[in-house]
Amino acid sequence: MTVNPPAHEAIGPSADAAALDWSQLRPELVEELRQAFIGTYRGPHGDAPETAVDAADTGTLPRITADGTVPAALLTSIFALGSNRRPGETKVALAGNGSGPALQVVTDQATALMDSITVLLHRIGVAYVGIMNPLLDVRRGAGGELLDIRAAEPDATGEGAETWIHIQLADTVDPAAAANAERLIPRVLADSRQVGVDMAAMTAALQDLADAMDADTGPRFPGPDRRDVADLLRWLADGHFVLLGYRRCPIRDGRVSMDESSRLA
Repeated sequence: MTVNPPAHEAIGPSADAAALDWSQLRPELVEELRQAFIGTYRGPHGDAPETAVDAADTGTLPRITADGTVPAALLTSIFALGSNRRPGETKVALAGNGSGPALQVVTDQATALMDSITVLLHRIGVAYVGIMNPLLDVRRGAGGELLDIRAAEPDATGEGAETWIHIQLADTVDPAAAANAERLIPRVLADSRQVGVDMAAMTAALQDLADAMDADTGPRFPGPDRRDVADLLRWLADGHFVLLGYRRCPIRDGRVSMDESSRLA
């Protein structure tokens, strides 16, 4: 289902199509987007700041509305945030839309996206009571303007797959901590994406090291347990460990140096 009303659809999907305005969205599309947000609701993790856990009610949307609906002001504010975004850009804003303080984020879909955000919130003490993060399929113009939007399948990837995130903050949230989160989220997500880009190469390096240990007869890896270490490395590479970075560090004459050209993530 496309979002453009019939008058706009007559223009066709051209490069110079007009950017969407909230008022252009058909009522059924607004309802589809609303359901996409509701369908992804979850409360804070168990290790979230105490004020957030105390306020959580996983049966409804706490501090959003008592009957589990999403107010129009929430949707219009995040629509305005996502109305213009270039590829790779993360848009973040502190919002107040009648349901209390909130953080809203519009960004490209990526692996470990929400884990990166919630870990940051926990680390800097930002108390929240609920998160919604639907995956949306969007089409944008050359300048990043929003031309089309719809709910996407949960496993959608590639160009046009964006995650629109609403984080309902606790009324007791520290304003300075919330502002710090707004500043840090783009940087954290950029680092997370780089890890994702480099993950295959880092895993291959781990596997290569394990193979080298198995093939060595002692000169390079003289330890008697080198094959056990190789098995451990393969186990780690098999999804049991998250690699965050890699750099080759040669040892010459007892001194360690860093090969900057080998750096990943």
